[in-house]
Amino acid sequence: MISLDRESTKLIIPAVLYLLQNNLLYFALSNLSVPTYQVSQQGKHLTTALISRVILKKKMSAMQYIAITLLGIGVALANLSEHTINVKEDSSKANNVQLGFLAVFASCFTS
Repeated sequence: MISLDRESTKLIIPAVLYLLQNNLLYFALSNLSVPTYQVSQQGKHLTTALISRVILKKKMSAMQYIAITLLGIGVALANLSEHTINVKEDSSKANNVQLGFLAVFASCFTS
């Protein structure tokens, strides 16, 4: 039987989150176009900024708020344009795109 010492057990949670994130990103990349995937990945910056503001109570300047807002608008517009293109083409492909966006969104919270 494998016995884990105390220091090794501390690495289990980050390792599982890393495994989950990589699987989610692989799934997202298989369902999204490359440019849409890249722009959606920028959502990590949004979630990091929001979590650091809410949980860590970090202060942000007005310029940082403007930058985060513009980034959020850019990610939303890219996702919206991909969604409208796929709805016109095929509804089954649109479902895969929605699952891809959901995977990217979930991976943003695991990083």
